[in-house]
Amino acid sequence: MGKYQKRDRISRLISWGHWFTFTNILLCLLIGVLYIETMGSTGTILGDVYLVLNWFGHFAFLPFVFFILLLFPLCLILPYSKILRGAGAIIASFGIFILLFDALFFRQYGFHLNTYSLAQMARDAESIFAGASFVGLLAVMFSFLVILTFQITLANLTWKRLERLRGHRIGPRISAVFVACFLASHLIHIWADANIYTPITQQDDLLPLSYPSTAKTLMARHGWIGTDTYQSQRDRLTESDQLNLQYPLGSLLCTRQPNLRPTLVVAFDALTPAQQRQLSQITQLRALADTAVGHTDLNRGVFELVYSLPDIYYAPIQREAAAPAYQSTLEDYGHQVRFLHSVNWPLEQVPASIAPQLSIWPTAQHADQSMSILLASQADFNIVLTAVRSAIRQQHRVIVTAITPASDLTAEQQQLPTIWREFVVPMWGANLSAPYVNAVGVEGNTFAQIGDVMPTALSGYITCADDFRAFASGRDLSQADQRLPRVHSVNSRFYIFEAEQTTILERNGDTAVYNHNGELRPGATPPTPVLINSLQELQRFSRSR
Repeated sequence: MGKYQKRDRISRLISWGHWFTFTNILLCLLIGVLYIETMGSTGTILGDVYLVLNWFGHFAFLPFVFFILLLFPLCLILPYSKILRGAGAIIASFGIFILLFDALFFRQYGFHLNTYSLAQMARDAESIFAGASFVGLLAVMFSFLVILTFQITLANLTWKRLERLRGHRIGPRISAVFVACFLASHLIHIWADANIYTPITQQDDLLPLSYPSTAKTLMARHGWIGTDTYQSQRDRLTESDQLNLQYPLGSLLCTRQPNLRPTLVVAFDALTPAQQRQLSQITQLRALADTAVGHTDLNRGVFELVYSLPDIYYAPIQREAAAPAYQSTLEDYGHQVRFLHSVNWPLEQVPASIAPQLSIWPTAQHADQSMSILLASQADFNIVLTAVRSAIRQQHRVIVTAITPASDLTAEQQQLPTIWREFVVPMWGANLSAPYVNAVGVEGNTFAQIGDVMPTALSGYITCADDFRAFASGRDLSQADQRLPRVHSVNSRFYIFEAEQTTILERNGDTAVYNHNGELRPGATPPTPVLINSLQELQRFSRSR
């Protein structure tokens, strides 16, 4: 074969590779619509424009990268059309198959394929019927064969009609459109990242293998901003602006409970081991869970208790001065909600949204069916203890807990994993229809949070169609067997409590996994569905979720 003849053959093969890649770009764009449908409209014009540009540029870029890395070298090394068409069909089949599989998986689970997700999918299939994994494997093999047949046909058709395709001369213009969309989407994302524009930044994990440029990497590389300055700005904006509050999620569809009784919720700032022993000696006061966790910050802990929301909503609630959603519903039924504080309670440790409603205690006792939420200082323990005993004797419903852990733990609390000890608080109830924990901890709930207090208290007044999920992330402890995992937010950290391990998730995405003894497990990661579901639960009251 002459030099010029070989050059012409290589040129023809490269041209075929371009058109074959272009047809697969169109196919990828069609599959990409599945991701777009999952996302839906962002609610803003700029967010929707970025969504379309990113979809167009990203799915044009992916096949082109595979052409440059795989097909182009083969055109130079093995300039034979039959080999190239076969290799191209196989490469494209694998790529299209994985992309289609990922798109369907993403629509079902909300995250992309990884090493764990295949095993998770197999477990889910087996839970439907025995042998589902084998049937699924056959379906996967058949699907791949269909795609491979289509790609072989496409490769041959592209080769046979190459001269006609080359005559259109639209390749450069189409390529220019793809490149323009790709660059525009990255430039828009840089601006959105610098300004924390969530309608755009919330799309970061939408498309597979997507790594959009950020203001932090670009501007810091050129010395325009310092990374510390950028991070501090982002932390401030993230807390105040990223979560667009949607509270409550909808109308409260609740009915009144019969046989109502007054309810007293006592939340101490902390309780020493000696004070906990005194409370536990009250016969009618029994533990509501094997383990209960509070908060490390008193102010945010009060917020979590009163609103039954993660503390990531603290700033939005304060900004909008939103009252607890259940308050108006109870008052519509004629039940007053009273927020009280003991004499030595630090008033600055009360969320501004409920501070105007706060009254000093003791006040005149009411014989009605009101709910009293008493924020008590451990300095006022003795007088509050007397009130608790009195309420129990009068058959009032009583819940007693602490918001922050004491500096000294009880012997039982010291047996808990190390990572739990900075949160563990006591939680008792009396005259509740709750499955209390017995002496050996067999009956009742295994785990509780202070955010579970209000749903438990409200269960004596109202029954809601969605079990309070329209306005609370906590659970009603009168329902038995509240299993793990549970997610807990503390300032800038998220904790995922599971039966055998605890995961700490930083806001920058770093994770640390500890076993049930509180020992760090290097390299371990939480199960992907647990992680995704936990983050979705945290963001349930955000419009940008």
